[in-house]
Amino acid sequence: MSLEEERRASGERRRNLLHLIVQFLDDLGLSETRESLLTEAKLPEDIRVCDNVDLETMYLEYVSYYQVKFGRAPKIVKRVTRQPEPRKSATRQVLSRTAGAPKSAGKSGSQPAIDLSTNSLSIVQICTNSNSPRAGDFRFERPPLSSFEHCSPEWREIAQLVYRDFIADGTKTTWSDVIGASCAKEILRESIILPLEHPELFRQGTLEPWRCVLLHGAPGTGKTLLARALCTETLGKVTFFNVVSSTIVSKWRGDSEKYLRVLFDVAKLYSPSVVFFDEIEGLTGRRDSSTEHEASRRLKSEFLTLLDGFTPSSGIFVLCNTNLPWEIDPAFLRRFEQKILVDVPNMEDRREIIKKFLPESINWVPLSLEKIIKNTDGFTGDDLRIACKDTLMGQVRKLIRNQKNQTPGVSPADFETSLTRITPTATNLVERHRQWHEKYSK
Repeated sequence: MSLEEERRASGERRRNLLHLIVQFLDDLGLSETRESLLTEAKLPEDIRVCDNVDLETMYLEYVSYYQVKFGRAPKIVKRVTRQPEPRKSATRQVLSRTAGAPKSAGKSGSQPAIDLSTNSLSIVQICTNSNSPRAGDFRFERPPLSSFEHCSPEWREIAQLVYRDFIADGTKTTWSDVIGASCAKEILRESIILPLEHPELFRQGTLEPWRCVLLHGAPGTGKTLLARALCTETLGKVTFFNVVSSTIVSKWRGDSEKYLRVLFDVAKLYSPSVVFFDEIEGLTGRRDSSTEHEASRRLKSEFLTLLDGFTPSSGIFVLCNTNLPWEIDPAFLRRFEQKILVDVPNMEDRREIIKKFLPESINWVPLSLEKIIKNTDGFTGDDLRIACKDTLMGQVRKLIRNQKNQTPGVSPADFETSLTRITPTATNLVERHRQWHEKYSK
């Protein structure tokens, strides 16, 4: 559509709205107001609204649509506390009332919450000290108000939905809780922590940190655990978004693309940010399938554009994990700068995992412990955790059955008994992941 056609369509749309208002005023019996509108807007008298449409019906249809889409009734009007300032748009007036900071805020060192509207994201600075934050505190650099002035109400509504995936208080997982996966830890530190500690080493045009990383491996190897540890280690320095499919996938045409774009907009406003996609193969599957739906293809095209569009200077780092990397479309694979294999633990890692979840194993005879470690070859970290848990639950069963007040000690035989009831979950996938890694990460 050309610029002239867009102008004509916009003018016709506004005239139709004015005719709807004239008809509504006529139905209410407000004849003087109707005549004033006809005169001021210079509307012809020989045009009438069609019988099958009126302003009230359109309003009811919008309320019904909004209720189905967002699960609540829309807010059409609100009470204001003072007269809006002249010659400002409605969006600018809302921002000046809700997001304006008092002059004394900068002197005290604290910043107020940013409240864009009734249904907008609100972020409060907890740490008032500009030095290193205390444990559990979280700090944000307040974005300039000019970033929000032209945001539409629809953008604000979607931003509130996106904000649900923001993790403000971190997790209880640290790097020490992740046993093994040394390569993945090193890449994540290079991508997030190192640029924050030594920004002088990373300059655009010379050396830039990794901006898009894929973790792949069999289920239970600790990929999500690495993301949790990264969230904890960067608490107070980085905005962490744990994105789930239900946030950005909608049954309404075109909404999924909007949700995804607003997600990156919000991540950029509160950069540096980490956007974590768990089980990414569900959003980035191959597009050459005969069963591929048009809506899914549009979402993937938008995702590819966003991954290529943002730059390291925007401060967004995308972290994804998957159990099925061979299901991902090649266009997405190209955008993952690092593809890291999170493999099953080796002998030394298995020893550390057993000692962590079963402290009594420290007192076992070394020969018995070595035998158990060899028998658990091919077990993932989560398989070993379940085996240790099953061993401890066996002691609880003995305690209840014998009605004793003290739990008997755990022996290597008890652990071997638990291993007979547990089958490794990743036996068939480990070798396939290794072959895929050799193919795409030479």
